[in-house]
Amino acid sequence: MINIALDVLGGDLEYSEKIYGALDAVKCDSELHVVLVGDESQINSYLKKEEFFLYEDNFSVIHSNKNFGMHESPSKILKSGKDSSLYKAVLEVKEGSCVGIVSAGNTGAQMVASLFALGRIKNISRPGIAIPLPTKLGSSTLIDAGANVDSKPQNLLDFALMGSLYHSAMHNESNPSIGIINNGSEQSKGNALSKSSYSLIEESFPETFTGFIEGRDIFNGEIKVLVCDGFVGNVILKTFEGTFFLIKDFLKTEINSSLKQKIGGYLIKDSFTHLKKIMDYREYGGSPLLGVRGISIICHGSSDRLAIKNALFQALKMHRGQLIQKISNN
Repeated sequence: MINIALDVLGGDLEYSEKIYGALDAVKCDSELHVVLVGDESQINSYLKKEEFFLYEDNFSVIHSNKNFGMHESPSKILKSGKDSSLYKAVLEVKEGSCVGIVSAGNTGAQMVASLFALGRIKNISRPGIAIPLPTKLGSSTLIDAGANVDSKPQNLLDFALMGSLYHSAMHNESNPSIGIINNGSEQSKGNALSKSSYSLIEESFPETFTGFIEGRDIFNGEIKVLVCDGFVGNVILKTFEGTFFLIKDFLKTEINSSLKQKIGGYLIKDSFTHLKKIMDYREYGGSPLLGVRGISIICHGSSDRLAIKNALFQALKMHRGQLIQKISNN
């Protein structure tokens, strides 16, 4: 079996969302074994339920009754948080008992714990967060989405390498196109970081590097790996999330404004449902922290059972695709 640690305490939602998300995952993939890290008595109260009986061999428990809070300083996890469910889950990966960790807890703390417990892959100067973005042509990968707000050209080169390998592994697409997010497509535009990174990435990826890409072109899907520093990437991510909720609320208000609008909304209901699924972060599960020596999936704080299920699938796919080994080799 493939062991993956799940931080049951982390996140904004109840135990049940994480545990039932794990159950949904093992129902779909019998090779998955989920190590549930959290309060043993509460976890066992779920595992004793009838729906878990057929899958008891797919679960084990590591006790921790301490949750590292969402608003705690990430650096404190190395001092006062080593008995937390998050840190214990990361240790399972460090010790080789699990191939990866999934958590919806404190993002910064998971980054710190993963970096210091697992260590960096040799010659990767800084890890980066990769996120899938829905586009007109499927899905693209953006990296970095917030791990490094101040980056150097070498970091962006590393992001291009890791993002390319990750995208290939997740989408079975060899040699995906690479672009640097910039304030213009012309080579003469951009800040010092963009201009310095351009030549580095172009030299390393002569066949797949396409140059600069503007923000308005991110979602057309032509560029598969979108490279930027964590400050820019996080702004793009949060803007996308906000735009999704704006569109959702706007359509809801408009459809309910009159009988005519309600009839029209009903007629295109299936299209709205499809659009919602494409833009729903839960369908993608979580975002991997690439560059550390182990699989570390960072989930949204409000991840429910669907998001947890897909995050576990993402970790499985990364393991089966030998992504960590491929990054190390390259």
